[in-house]
Amino acid sequence: MNTWINPLKGITAKKSDVDAKRNSSIHIAGFLTISRALRFSYSILFLLFFTSCETLDKKPDPPADLMEKSVFIDMVAEQLVIESAIFNTPPDVNKKSISAYMYQEWLDKYHTTPETFQRNVDYYFYSEREARKMMEEVRKKIQEKSGTTKLQD
Repeated sequence: MNTWINPLKGITAKKSDVDAKRNSSIHIAGFLTISRALRFSYSILFLLFFTSCETLDKKPDPPADLMEKSVFIDMVAEQLVIESAIFNTPPDVNKKSISAYMYQEWLDKYHTTPETFQRNVDYYFYSEREARKMMEEVRKKIQEKSGTTKLQD
């Protein structure tokens, strides 16, 4: 028999009609079809996705106010210590005013602004791989300052 039954609609079609549809579509599981236009759209989206992901690994241009890497590592290490101190502050203490004071002292120490620090974060942590490298250096710096040999991850 040269007929085809669509399981969703229960409609019978001639084999030649089904073959004509197959030339312009892909059949998945016998009833789901993807047209050529849709395949083209998916191909474009796929290419755009991978092209955009590739650009994330390219190092951005350095900001005009780029800090030396060693200074930046020191700043990040101190920021983590400040975060830890704020987190471990007793609940009856005003954490908001303490954190504002500690962060302002930290920024003043390095003669910088939050915006400058953020531009440097964007530059030095431009990819996950680079961020991991930088955080390993920060971990070593904290170990150095604290005199410990191993910090928990």
